[in-house]
Amino acid sequence: LAGYNLSLDQKKRDQIFSGFSLLIIITSLFTSLIAIFQWLNIESHLIYTLHLIGNRPYGNFGQPNNMATFLIIGLLGCLYLYEKHKVTLWLLLPSALIILFTIALSQSRTSWIVFPFLLIYWMVKQFGKQKRFRFVQGLLWCLAFFLIAGLILPYITQFIEFSTNTEITETSSFVARAGSGHERIGMWIQILHAIAQQPWLGYGWSQTSVAVVDSIQYGTVHVWFNSAHNVLLDIIIWNGI
Repeated sequence: LAGYNLSLDQKKRDQIFSGFSLLIIITSLFTSLIAIFQWLNIESHLIYTLHLIGNRPYGNFGQPNNMATFLIIGLLGCLYLYEKHKVTLWLLLPSALIILFTIALSQSRTSWIVFPFLLIYWMVKQFGKQKRFRFVQGLLWCLAFFLIAGLILPYITQFIEFSTNTEITETSSFVARAGSGHERIGMWIQILHAIAQQPWLGYGWSQTSVAVVDSIQYGTVHVWFNSAHNVLLDIIIWNGI
């Protein structure tokens, strides 16, 4: 209700959204720095920073996909301020590059889908309208992301380790990430069986692991999991249909 009332005034709407975009960008930059420190294995020198477990930096989010999603919103904040001429390009460009690099660090497969989708959506939405951020620019940003994730990041990791003689977090290659994760289909099938067993009331909040035990006879993957890796299935498992 408050959001609707504020949106009625064009000037207030622009001010609020500009301020919100700036806040998201600043938070994304702090998150990016934390994730980069985790990648470099120096996060222990910082206070209020989560220690990295595994090889996928996640900032203080505790989950790489969640961090990547938030950072993508940060990039959209950069796009908004760029289109509205609110911030100089010399501040937005390095900020966006740092955020983009950190999204690649997260090794989130979700971002592989989101970036092409956003490019198509932006082109369709802005078709026939005057805009600063054009198709060629969007395509270059998408290509830059895939180049960083698939080619540049492994070389940067090797270069830092060789030149400084220190061990940093070994990120998975683009091919390795693309070739993994197929067990999730089996997870979803097992979760659907669990939903069928308790469809109306669910298993309770954060009780996905209980549902997994309850439907273990339908399991086709030899992996223990306490999340459906699908927010809709998790909500149905917790609360029921």
